[in-house]
Amino acid sequence: MSFLFAPPYMTILDDNGNPLSGGRLKFYATGTTTPLPVYSDADLTVSLGSTVTADAAGRCVPVYLDSTLSYRCRVQNAAGATIKDVDPIGDDPTYIEGGLVSVSAFGATPTET
Repeated sequence: MSFLFAPPYMTILDDNGNPLSGGRLKFYATGTTTPLPVYSDADLTVSLGSTVTADAAGRCVPVYLDSTLSYRCRVQNAAGATIKDVDPIGDDPTYIEGGLVSVSAFGATPTET
């Protein structure tokens, strides 16, 4: 079983509302720095590894999580500095509806942008 964490072309924004060019989503087991794989399909057959890198516009590919696991996600800038650490990620990431997620709201209820 899986759930969609990042819909197609989700854009990661910094605290100023700018796209996080080359930003990274790094996934771990809750409470650890043990990498956990994420997937590009709902059947969990195509692994993306444990790191998803945004393009120059801050957009990510679709990211599915294994709902039988408990994940932690670190958002990092292109230089690798952690700017947000969410632990654990819930299984209802409705805060990413609309394809935008602000780093300041990551893991919380969204505000419209």
